[in-house]
Amino acid sequence: MKFYFAFIFLLLSLSIRAKEITVTSSNYKEAMTKSNFIKFDMESTKLGFVTTGFTGVAKQFRISFDEQNNTLSKILVVVPVKQMDTDSNGRNEKMWETSLGEPQYPEIKVDLPGPVPLQEGVSTVEGHVQIRGLFYPIKLKLELKKREGGMTVLGTSELSISGTKIPDPSIMIAKVRDRIDLSFQLDI
Repeated sequence: MKFYFAFIFLLLSLSIRAKEITVTSSNYKEAMTKSNFIKFDMESTKLGFVTTGFTGVAKQFRISFDEQNNTLSKILVVVPVKQMDTDSNGRNEKMWETSLGEPQYPEIKVDLPGPVPLQEGVSTVEGHVQIRGLFYPIKLKLELKKREGGMTVLGTSELSISGTKIPDPSIMIAKVRDRIDLSFQLDI
């Protein structure tokens, strides 16, 4: 009888595949053109009437997950703060140090317990994002599309600067919009 349970446990554990994908770019331009990406869009208004937007990108990130029976679970996304780039050295320094508290908090993490079925369609997944050592709920809208050799996952979400207790990056002459628009794509 013990052998039977051990055999069943072994079969179950073999059917779960843990995977990790790491994406690395050497600079902002390369990261902006990769097929696997994490981007964030923000806006600022200067002198109360001139609004401009900018896009930031993660030059490096890692995603790990378990895959079993065409379902993903235990999804973890890790972005090193110093690998986030807005194509402006001054803005990057302020983002890393003042807003995101690097080096005390060197990473942003997103934890999505799942399940996420690996089938074409649109769904919403809930999880948590860890910023500056604190956890906040996050909802991601996902669209899965079949491609040769696997699936492409496209996603969007929103975060609030004030809702995540990130210090406001606004300066006297430029007010930064509270909403951060996130988008990502990953081939799995």
